[in-house]
Amino acid sequence: MRETLGRYWRQGLPLAWLRLGMALTVLLSLGAGPVPEGRVEINGHEIISLTARIGSLVPAQRAQLINQRLERLVADTKITAQDVTAKQETGEGWLVFGGNEILLAITDADAQAAGHTPAALAAYVVSEVRRLLEEERTARSPRGLMIGGAWAAGYTVLLALSLFGVIWLHRFAMRRLIKLRGTWVRSIRIKTLEILPASRIIAALTVLLAIWRALAVLCLLYLYIPLVLREFPRTKRHADTIFAYVLTPLRQVSGSIFDVVPNLLLIGVYVLLARYLLKVLNYIFAAIESGRLVFAGFYADWARPTYQIVRVLVIALTLAVVLPYIPGSSSAAFQGISVFFGILLSLGSTSAVANAVAGLVLTYMRPFRVGDRVEIGSSKGTVTGKTLLVTRLRTPWNIDITVPNAAVLANHIVNHSTHAAERGVVLHVEVTLGYDTPWRQVHELLLKAAEGSDGLLKEPAPFVWQVALENSYIRYQLNAYTREPEFMERIYSGLLQNLQDSFNRAGIEIMSPEYHSLRDGNARTIATVPRG
Repeated sequence: MRETLGRYWRQGLPLAWLRLGMALTVLLSLGAGPVPEGRVEINGHEIISLTARIGSLVPAQRAQLINQRLERLVADTKITAQDVTAKQETGEGWLVFGGNEILLAITDADAQAAGHTPAALAAYVVSEVRRLLEEERTARSPRGLMIGGAWAAGYTVLLALSLFGVIWLHRFAMRRLIKLRGTWVRSIRIKTLEILPASRIIAALTVLLAIWRALAVLCLLYLYIPLVLREFPRTKRHADTIFAYVLTPLRQVSGSIFDVVPNLLLIGVYVLLARYLLKVLNYIFAAIESGRLVFAGFYADWARPTYQIVRVLVIALTLAVVLPYIPGSSSAAFQGISVFFGILLSLGSTSAVANAVAGLVLTYMRPFRVGDRVEIGSSKGTVTGKTLLVTRLRTPWNIDITVPNAAVLANHIVNHSTHAAERGVVLHVEVTLGYDTPWRQVHELLLKAAEGSDGLLKEPAPFVWQVALENSYIRYQLNAYTREPEFMERIYSGLLQNLQDSFNRAGIEIMSPEYHSLRDGNARTIATVPRG
């Protein structure tokens, strides 16, 4: 054997360099993809990966047979590590023996896949089998079991100390966090407006610390259990299995996600920025809407619709930025779905878009607000709701009317409430009386009727206009102020009742007389003017 190793050294393939090369090959194979099917191992330690067929045996079948032989070799204590040898056979490559039993055959294809000559690969396999055989038998001896138990006890003590350290660090961090409130941890403000209270920051940091503690405990337990199992030969394979639960899926997906990890990180950063930007904007516009934050020329009722517009723009901009970074966004299927939804939106949302645009125009025109008494075309009522697509009215008869915003914009809008609170809105009724009734008396009766009506203001005072001199009568118009336009039907009804009572008490009929007469130019039909 010494001569064989000397021959390998003279060929420029020292055993140490060969072992290093094989170790690097194994490490690269672990990071490159799934575990090869032709894996030859002793109790979880890989010796070689077979890639070539021998006759009808594929690499996986070859590895299965070889692993069975190696298990029998480990169990047979009569065969020592020095009984593992390699021998070159004519036409068969190199054979590795365990005593008198053939363990495996190394072909030229196996050596070429490993990047070495068959002789060098055979020497490496022999050295690895000897080393692992000695390690396994040493580990299964009473002394080895005692050493394993000592290591397991050490790992247990280390786990207990680590868990204690994690809990202590968590409690220490929580105490420091409470003390830092109001000093280092302060509310985030814009001028006098509090954007993010210190209590919210403390709560978020508390949640992060709890998550860190849970992850730290799980990681410690995940490391502790396999490390203890690896110290005992009977449970060593289970330790590798536990590690494989995490490592194998990671190896399988590492190759596919390696290229998209930077893109996913960028997407996450953009989404987080958009999310917190919307939170800040929502808080600011809510403050504007409630009157806590005032900007000259920007009305409070603009706050909510403006935020909705900005929100849509921020989301659309975020989607436009992150779309190229989404895995598969350049595929034909993804593009086909995008075109399909685009066609659906363009064909099915024509009226919705028209109403939405009209809603935006109405928002910034400010022709009415919620609670105003309005007339939109033939619809009359109090505005109960105003959205991007429709406007809702409630009539005096408690009937809700929903008007599309496009129809609202296309019709004239009469708002009775715009100046009602400040200067009052004028309600008016018309009566027609003959020329034989003195107009001063009519004015007096009309004003008395207005003074006795509920809902009308004394200041500004009511007034009367004579709006027309018709052929057979005079048209009078009574005007009176009110600050309650939402109750105008009730106010009109009371006013008309008072008008009837006022004229009836004066003995004047509210009518428009018509008669035919031949004038001779002498008689006159003129009301008697009272003299003061």
